[in-house]
Amino acid sequence: MRRLLVLEINEIPLRVFRWHAQNAPNSATARLLARAQVGQSNADEPLPRELYPSQSWASQAMGVPFSDHGVFWYGDPKPARFPLYWQAAAHSGRSVGFMGTLHSSPLKSQLPSGDVRFAVPDPFAPDADTIPGRLSPFQRVNLDMTQANSRVVADTSPILSYFKLAGALTRTGISPRTVVEAGRLALSVARRQVPKERLRSGQFHLMADQFLRLAKKYDPDLSILFTNHIASAMHRYWYASFPEDWDEPLYDDDWIRRFEGELPYAMRALDYWLEPLMRWVDATDRTMLILSSMGQIGGSPVENAENDALIVRDQAAFARAIGVQQPFTVGKAMVPQITYQFDSDATAAEVAAMIGGPNSALQVDRSERAVTVGYSTIRPESQKVELGGSWHTLEEAGLEFVEVSEQRIAVHHPLGSLIAYNSPTAKIGDEPVDYLTVAPAILRSLGVEPLAHHQTPGFIL
Repeated sequence: MRRLLVLEINEIPLRVFRWHAQNAPNSATARLLARAQVGQSNADEPLPRELYPSQSWASQAMGVPFSDHGVFWYGDPKPARFPLYWQAAAHSGRSVGFMGTLHSSPLKSQLPSGDVRFAVPDPFAPDADTIPGRLSPFQRVNLDMTQANSRVVADTSPILSYFKLAGALTRTGISPRTVVEAGRLALSVARRQVPKERLRSGQFHLMADQFLRLAKKYDPDLSILFTNHIASAMHRYWYASFPEDWDEPLYDDDWIRRFEGELPYAMRALDYWLEPLMRWVDATDRTMLILSSMGQIGGSPVENAENDALIVRDQAAFARAIGVQQPFTVGKAMVPQITYQFDSDATAAEVAAMIGGPNSALQVDRSERAVTVGYSTIRPESQKVELGGSWHTLEEAGLEFVEVSEQRIAVHHPLGSLIAYNSPTAKIGDEPVDYLTVAPAILRSLGVEPLAHHQTPGFIL
């Protein structure tokens, strides 16, 4: 058995790692690539619609395709018969600690039996439950920040949240250096010196500091840290770094000059923590696996050129407008989706049939008791919208226009990253690795036999 740190970086392709290493040859990323086994993962499986991160992380972490596990949205139930790789490791006697890994909430139902030394669930958790419990204030504010940042980064409330979070983290041992860094960034955003989207990188600083402290203290066999901050920068600012991907210009030179530093900034935030993570991995003789469940790519036209978006602010009003009368609770989801949880599969099926269908303007998916509703964020021609067969004012429908800095530019792509550092046995070939074979490879590295439904590992750690 070899102990393992897994750094899950959402949607980052190998191209971005290599681009940053070339532009910053003295960076931690450049040193990482020079010393690691480097390859790509491939999220190539039949899907009902566009590749999506909640689905791809579920497939990769469980080691089975979507057609088996059925998890597409964050609020979809997770089938216990297909445990996530960290659950399988804990069930087999390995100690585990994680921060932010997707599908780790609700903690009450997702917590595996075994030695879980620390647990801070994903940012779509319905509550702030953590292990140990004293981390709950950190998780509570972290959840508030994630919800505020789900599509639009506001000017004031996330900044106040940073200071609240810094206070919560100070009580749990976060370094003063990181508190100062977060405060400096928040003030820069408040003064409009840098784009608001940088707050996502600030959130990563706080989470990484907390994670490294916990990992050093509890020393689990398997430790996991998840981040989405680079994916956010790529979606919005890919054109500023890779304008050559488009045949025709999307934005002018002034736009490029304004935003060309955003993806490098997100990568420098990663470098800031790669350095101490690599030192810890070296000092404790463990392996670090850096992976994504897919990547991003440029070259597609902008979906919506408007600088605002239509957002559901009142989920209950929106439910009434689309015709939902049954009792429900609202689960966490990424705009433009809302997940409604009902008391039974039958009720959820009834609601999905009522609001969905070929003539519906909504995208409706049901998974057991969860119904996820997708809606358009594009400004309508009038101040009314047609929902549930009737016209409603925006207020009646719980809708609000909010400013967005940029629309989505880069789009999802099956090829992700797979990087193994400080492993004496790692072998990653030139061909992309089927991402369904990542989970069994991780388990085998931990000395755990892959599960019966797993495929043969596509690489060696």
